[in-house]
Amino acid sequence: CMSQASFQRAMDVSFAMPSWCYSDQRIIDKEVGQLVSESWRLCMSGTSSAFKRKQRDDPSITPLVFFYNTFYGYLFDMDPDAKPMFKRSLSSQGKMLANIIKFIVTNVQEDNKHLFRETMETLARSHN
Repeated sequence: CMSQASFQRAMDVSFAMPSWCYSDQRIIDKEVGQLVSESWRLCMSGTSSAFKRKQRDDPSITPLVFFYNTFYGYLFDMDPDAKPMFKRSLSSQGKMLANIIKFIVTNVQEDNKHLFRETMETLARSHN
């Protein structure tokens, strides 16, 4: 039998997870998975014109730093009230974001739904 606290945690996670996480069907076909992987590879390649413009101003910037600075810059421009929710440094937060994206990109083409679901549940718990 599950304790009340364990049951509540499970319910919290289930509400945070999209319904497709509970399906046994493949959520992304091979072609879409390849597109996702290629898009991330291009983001991290440093070949975009936006990255190259930024690099002219700051030669030390890396594609990863450019990615998370741009991502969080847009997020905080759209919703300034979200900024206090982030307790870690932008660098630390950005690296965590990139790691979860790398995990998703790597596993979106794999058939390891259990690992994917387990990781997404952990992520959902940490964001509640």
